[in-house]
Amino acid sequence: MVAALRQERVLPVTTDLIAQFNPAVPDHDATVRALELIATEVAPAPGWTPARRAEPASASASASASASASASAGV
Repeated sequence: MVAALRQERVLPVTTDLIAQFNPAVPDHDATVRALELIATEVAPAPGWTPARRAEPASASASASASASASASAGV
């Protein structure tokens, strides 16, 4: 599968990778394993990396408010 992906001529301009595994996988563990393989073996092969987790809006808003309050207080 990875070799086939690397041969795609449109890969350099691709923005999404949609993967599917057999929904008739017999049990939960096999399903989780299939998803793990897609995430750890297939998707990284053409250069995908996980997005960084964004800081929750409330955390960044309170940090900005705290910094502004400190600046106003001359701290």
